[in-house]
Amino acid sequence: MGKGNDRCALEEVMTAAEAAEKWGLNARTVQQSCTGYKGALPRFTEEEARKAGRIWLVTKAGMERLYGPEEKNPKSLLTKCEIRTII
Repeated sequence: MGKGNDRCALEEVMTAAEAAEKWGLNARTVQQSCTGYKGALPRFTEEEARKAGRIWLVTKAGMERLYGPEEKNPKSLLTKCEIRTII
C-alpha cells in the first residue's frame, strides 16, 4: 500500500487477545462478542469477525463499532504502516 491515508491490511485485522489488549478489555469479553453469550447473538457481524482454527480474528472497524476508537498509548511505538504514512 502507498502513502497517504491508506492503511496496511494486516493492521486492520487482529486476534481477539490483541484487540482486547489494545482496547483495555478482557480477551474473554471480545471472544464472547464473537460467539454470543448466554444465548445471545454475536455482537460482531460476519464481516467483522471469523474463527481461524482456535483463534478468533476481528477487524479494527468492528472493534471501533462496538467499543469506540482505540486509545493510543503515547509511549507505544509507531507501526511500520504509520511510519510509511508520515514519510
